[in-house]
Amino acid sequence: FGVVFSRFLHWYFNGEAYASFKAAFTDFNRGSYCLQGLFLGVWLAAFLAKKLRLTGSMSGLLDAAAPGLCLLVAFIRLSALFNTTCRGRITIKTPLLQHLPLAVASTDAAGNVTYRFATFFLAFLLMIVVTLVVWRFYLDDEERWMKWPCSGDGNTMRIALVLYGAVEIIMDSTRNDSPLMHFRFISQL
Repeated sequence: FGVVFSRFLHWYFNGEAYASFKAAFTDFNRGSYCLQGLFLGVWLAAFLAKKLRLTGSMSGLLDAAAPGLCLLVAFIRLSALFNTTCRGRITIKTPLLQHLPLAVASTDAAGNVTYRFATFFLAFLLMIVVTLVVWRFYLDDEERWMKWPCSGDGNTMRIALVLYGAVEIIMDSTRNDSPLMHFRFISQL
């Protein structure tokens, strides 16, 4: 479900990368994915598990999945080390800073090497910290009592979404290939 939602969001925000909606889901050599769709897919999977009576609590299932989901996001961000996505707009010119975790070498078509801010690597490091915080929050969640009318379940996933959102908004603002903020429907109005 996460792959489908991620591809759909990328098609929606970057429709010019695809010949058509059908091509977005049949030609996987073009385009990419928006990582936010992963969270929608996990939510849908938990919803279906609850409807199929495979779990007693959808929120409890999401809470259990939250630390692993944050770790998955961290490693997906790290995978940008092997391609040219998720690089920063900022050019690092100081030779002392031209290495990970701050910069990564980028070569253009003419063979010129520039060092760009390593957005993907900093996002990876931040998501590792988020994973540890969410994991600790999940372990301590059993001891935390909520006052009525707040539910005791779902808080770990909520804190994971808030922390992931904070990391993603800040890191996305530094990217030169940001997949977000291109709302085609709004711009057509």
